[in-house]
Amino acid sequence: MPSVFRSFLLFLQKFYAAALVASVKFCTIKSEEMAYIKEEKCIFLGDIHYEDLFPKQPAYYAESHQKLITGLRKFDFDKVLSGNAQDIDEVCLDIAYVYISKMSFEAALHFLKMGFKANSLNITLCFELAFCLEQTGTTDEAVSVYNHILDQNPFSNEAWFNLGMLLFRLEDYEKAAEAFDFAFLNGEGDFEALLHKGHSYFQANEFDKAIETYKEYGENTKFDAAFNVYMGECYEKQSKFEEAMPFYGKALELNPMSIEAWAGMCVCLLELERFEQALDVSAEAIAENPDFCDFWIYRAEALVNLDRTADALQCYKKALEINPNQADTYLALGNMSLDLCDYELA
Repeated sequence: MPSVFRSFLLFLQKFYAAALVASVKFCTIKSEEMAYIKEEKCIFLGDIHYEDLFPKQPAYYAESHQKLITGLRKFDFDKVLSGNAQDIDEVCLDIAYVYISKMSFEAALHFLKMGFKANSLNITLCFELAFCLEQTGTTDEAVSVYNHILDQNPFSNEAWFNLGMLLFRLEDYEKAAEAFDFAFLNGEGDFEALLHKGHSYFQANEFDKAIETYKEYGENTKFDAAFNVYMGECYEKQSKFEEAMPFYGKALELNPMSIEAWAGMCVCLLELERFEQALDVSAEAIAENPDFCDFWIYRAEALVNLDRTADALQCYKKALEINPNQADTYLALGNMSLDLCDYELA
């Protein structure tokens, strides 16, 4: 199908609530200027107010529309349903594209499954099928479709990457890391896949593997602020606070607004019981990001450990002003109020 027809059809879709067949191949002329999918599922191409849709050039688009509808025919839906039409998978894919553009994934699935049944080797259709299955929460089927694609093409970087992303969302981090590894190997330097492999190891609590992967990622891309935060978090999760701090410090040199790096520095200093330093760092963090409530909590914890209870109380109050949904902070505030004999606040 000419690409100009498809792009124009998909563009028109934004203004209508029904679906449009994006294929000219199986059609017979229809004078009412309508394209049918079946009965009520249709889009009107006739009664369009171009002045409303295209205020600057209504005549241009009206002319383009007239050219478009001369190629449209009534879609023979019964042939597709009965399996008697040729290239059913391509027709179903064209229809599904329209539904996908309207984010009507359930409707798109109906046609994609029909197309898959007709030709399961249509890889483009398979990708769209997996995508719509993900969007509708049918994740087990989506995994199966990605594996089906990989059965046909084991070297598909896109399929491995998409499968990795899906497994990551399903919290199957070990398998996600494996999928991202294949995506990286088959993608001729797909460092995005390598980065997500590191994230997968991190979520799986395999921090040494995550560190090794992040280092490889940094060596092949750049040692930016995000890289340093990833490294710092890996060491912090292993309670290696001294080793984590240089990475957080480097991240802050590169990006003084990094909330993750400031938070990491505060946590490490509190864990190392360097409360005076934690107090200084939390003040800097608040200066950069005053509306991030955790920084006020870190400051309060440092103040508590320095026996500055009244000042800590004010920091807890500030944190709750920013985010009232913090049960632990309310508990700390209540206990502290009792210590100060402020029973009304407690």
